[in-house]
Amino acid sequence: MTVIAKLDAGGTPVSAAILRTARKLMDGEVFGD
Repeated sequence: MTVIAKLDAGGTPVSAAILRTARKLMDGEVFGD
């Protein structure tokens, strides 16, 4: 799994988003935002 360490548009670390996306991938939902 590729971990993207960068800031989103708001300047907030996307680590939380990565964790959420990882859980979605586990459930078979890719980028379901």
